[in-house]
Amino acid sequence: LPQRPAMMEGILPRHEDEFREVSFWDRFHASKDLEWYVSSERFASIVDSYDGADVLNLGCGTDLWPKTSTKRVRSVDASEVAVAFFRRHDLEATLDDARELLTVASKAVDLVVDKGLVDALHPRLDDDSTASMEQLVTTIDRVLRDDGRCVIVSLLQPHIRQLLQLSFAVKSESGTTTTTTAGTKKTTWTVALEPVVDDGTRERSSPYLPFVATFSRRGGRADDDDDDADADSSSSSSS
Repeated sequence: LPQRPAMMEGILPRHEDEFREVSFWDRFHASKDLEWYVSSERFASIVDSYDGADVLNLGCGTDLWPKTSTKRVRSVDASEVAVAFFRRHDLEATLDDARELLTVASKAVDLVVDKGLVDALHPRLDDDSTASMEQLVTTIDRVLRDDGRCVIVSLLQPHIRQLLQLSFAVKSESGTTTTTTAGTKKTTWTVALEPVVDDGTRERSSPYLPFVATFSRRGGRADDDDDDADADSSSSSSS
């Protein structure tokens, strides 16, 4: 295994399962302000390069990148410490679980972004991680507008790649399709991957190269069962 950077000594958990516990993140955020994987300025520039004005920031932690973004950014975190930190810096933040987003209406945002949350919540490939990722993707699909995108910055270790492929209905540019079903309907996504190039002015928190994965919805969506769809179905049945 790669050696831990000195900046992370004394704050990383003894076991990877602690990454799934809110109590760990409360302690973590109380002791360390950290920009995950890429600097706040660089990530804000990445977010600003996408279309859409309304952004939902999942698992905000103590990374203040929304301060330098030109978009309206709403942040959520399950850690009260992280939410309080954001509010002290006059940033919009709400206590919420990214896998549920009970405080966010359906089809409310243009862009959902994550920098490190997917990696933290899913330390390995197992039943818990599979269920968690599927719930997360279903929730992301619900809150995104029809032309919305999901942007995930991740180390894309092999188990994360597999979990994303299992949970997103991904159609790659090569035409390879992995399909998952939400209820009786499907949402198909295209994905674009590229490495994140930082400015190189800070100590890296990981020896791995981070990637930005952009998921864009194509075709129908899993929750398209609104009244208009029902009306169309009824009309077809009666004709």
